[in-house]
Amino acid sequence: MNKFSKIALAAVVFGVLAGCGSDDVEDFFVDNAGIDVNDDGEATTAAEMVVKSLELIAQAALVCGDNPGCGTGEYDHVVSGLSGELKVVATPNTSTGTVNYVVTSTDTFVDIDSGGMKFQVDLKTQSSMSLEQQVLSSGTSTVWQVSMGPSNFIADQPDDALFYGQTKDNFHFDNGTGMLVDNMGSGILTGKDDKTREFTYTTGGNVNLK
Repeated sequence: MNKFSKIALAAVVFGVLAGCGSDDVEDFFVDNAGIDVNDDGEATTAAEMVVKSLELIAQAALVCGDNPGCGTGEYDHVVSGLSGELKVVATPNTSTGTVNYVVTSTDTFVDIDSGGMKFQVDLKTQSSMSLEQQVLSSGTSTVWQVSMGPSNFIADQPDDALFYGQTKDNFHFDNGTGMLVDNMGSGILTGKDDKTREFTYTTGGNVNLK
């Protein structure tokens, strides 16, 4: 049994014996087997996974609209590489006349397999993603501001990894192009021993570590 498997088993036993909730078990996972945020390679890959999740889930959520239990599998022609069910809840913004969305996962994890990366993100246990449409003087925009609270990531490719990812400054997703807007948004990674590291989004899915 490798180190990763031993930590996973320990976390499950810990959760059962202590009567902990799933969020406590996830905290145990990350604190003991999380990425080394000071390792540029590990941190870059983790940050790119956060970016990819924001882009794909935002796109799927806007396709789903206000549709609780929206199965992303129905939208593979629009959002390839994403599986799992999303719960998308609309909240009217009376000041702007637009609709904001809060996105969670019906099951614990949303699975993403895209761009050589394969991982899961938990948008159910203690986190969610929010989308707010920008309003211009000429009317509404195709650009949505995207934010995400601390979310547990479990990666399989290119390497096994555990970490928390969240946004710091809102990312901007252009629903017209299906892509994130360049040079907008920053995030925070949390890895082993609760150490953190920030990153900013640049272009084409790339990031700069701080």
